[in-house]
Amino acid sequence: MTQKEIIKALKENTSAFGLMPKELQEAARKIAGDNFEVYDGTLWYIAFDVAFNVPYKAYRLRPDYQPKPEYEKFEIVPDGVYLRMFMRKGQIETFIPINNMMERVDFAHFETELENKHIPIEDIATYIHNGGKVFVVLRKE
Repeated sequence: MTQKEIIKALKENTSAFGLMPKELQEAARKIAGDNFEVYDGTLWYIAFDVAFNVPYKAYRLRPDYQPKPEYEKFEIVPDGVYLRMFMRKGQIETFIPINNMMERVDFAHFETELENKHIPIEDIATYIHNGGKVFVVLRKE
C-alpha cells in the first residue's frame, strides 16, 4: 500500500487493532502519539499517547491528521557564471538553474550546511564564494 492508502485506511478503520492487517498495525505504531481516536464499545474518543496495548479496541486516525512531509536536499554548485542545483537520480546527473526554483511546487527552501539555516536566494552566491555550501530543499512526493 502507498502512504496515502495507508492513511486513508487508518482514518476509516473500525476493526479491532488485533484484527487489522499487520501493515496497518505497524503504520499505526509509527504514527502513534495523540493522532488516534479509540472506540471503547460505545463512542469514539481522542486518545493521548496511544500504546495500542488493547487488541480488542478499535483505533482510527483522527480526520485532521496530516503526515509530516519528507524532504530531499540538493547541493547548489557554481557552473561558470551561473548557480545550478546538482541532482542525481540513479545513474542520471543533471544541473538545474536555481533562479526559478522558488516557483516549483515541491520547493521548500534554501539552506546552508550549518544547522539547517535558511538563506535567501540573493545571499547564496556570496555564501558559496566564501566557501560555504548551500542546498535546495525539495519536498518528496
